[in-house]
Amino acid sequence: GQETRKTDAAVGKIRREILAAPLSALQKRSGSVVERGIGALILLFPAVITQRTAAADLFRRAVEDGGGIFLRQRARTGDAVVKLAQRRSGFGDLLAHGGVLLRAFIAAKALAAHYKQPFFRYLGGTNAQKLPVPMMNILNGGAHAANNVDIQEFMIVPVGAKSFSEAVRMGSEIYHTLGGILKQRGLAVSVGDEGGFAPNLASDEEAIEVILEAVSSAGYTTDEVKITLDAAASEWTANDGYLLPKRGTKYTSAQLISYWEKLCEKYPICSIEDPLGEEDWPAWTTVTEKLGKKIMLVGDDLFVTNSTRIREGIGRKAANALLVKPNQIGTLTETLAAVELAKENGMKIVMSHRSGETEDTSIADIAVAVNAGFIKSGAPCRSDRTAKYNRLLRIAKENEMDEMYGTGK
Repeated sequence: GQETRKTDAAVGKIRREILAAPLSALQKRSGSVVERGIGALILLFPAVITQRTAAADLFRRAVEDGGGIFLRQRARTGDAVVKLAQRRSGFGDLLAHGGVLLRAFIAAKALAAHYKQPFFRYLGGTNAQKLPVPMMNILNGGAHAANNVDIQEFMIVPVGAKSFSEAVRMGSEIYHTLGGILKQRGLAVSVGDEGGFAPNLASDEEAIEVILEAVSSAGYTTDEVKITLDAAASEWTANDGYLLPKRGTKYTSAQLISYWEKLCEKYPICSIEDPLGEEDWPAWTTVTEKLGKKIMLVGDDLFVTNSTRIREGIGRKAANALLVKPNQIGTLTETLAAVELAKENGMKIVMSHRSGETEDTSIADIAVAVNAGFIKSGAPCRSDRTAKYNRLLRIAKENEMDEMYGTGK
């Protein structure tokens, strides 16, 4: 009937988007297409698909196998996909590395189109009322860059912006000012995985200082723009302690916590992601006791968007913010459940991209749908990163939400 034709048309539109996706987005890690979920990209075009014909076939099979379930049980999209995956075990590694999530989002986006709703509104309903504060990764180190900086990400957070569009403008101005400063000093202005500059520097602290110089030179103050770090300290774990691989510095858990305390006293830092290893639970409890009332302590590797680990963190009073990556947990239902659990327990929400990305913008819609306080989408550079900011700008303009902006929970 007419409703079926509308659904078929919506499904066809999403199928065309998949077929048009650039194959250059393919990510390879350690000789395989995907390792540990890195590059199992967020949604419509996972990196595990290597040919357009394979993408088309996956879409067809997803619709044939699961479309009816999705369309009849719109509120249970993720659960339906999990059950479907259990039945269709022949998909093997494809399902394990993004195929399940792909199906969920194909269905959810088709439903949003069918009901003539923006994706964020379909997911969040009338409760979707706030745009997130961007955490812009403007200087890269660690595993994201071939330089001598150990901390993985140095980000700016325009907390003083009055609207999302102003926040993006502030971040872009500071980013390009930073590039000019680095160039004047004869330092590299090549960029890392997430678009941030990746120069060699005398110390990790110099990275913070040069960013603060860029903030000031761009005409802003540290009341308007804060610094946030992603240490990715799980990459440093070694022999019951920590070894920063690029500089060879060794720390015990207590020494590393002391290091973060000193940085927070010296610089306008408002958040540190993964300051300790993912299994160093006692130290996480300690750092949360010491710094949790001053800054956000964000669990990424610690929680992996997994409600079981989030509950453990809540019980241990470890971390006060959750980093959300849909393809870490693998379904939409479980992603939203993780967000709800964290918010119910007073944790802040940071929606996040991945190191390997495409131009898909779904995380921008999810961030608005759940009223995430923050979003990580990299630097205002590279189309795979700016696509998310552009999507948020369109949401702000088309829905008169530009000034509905703030940190929230």
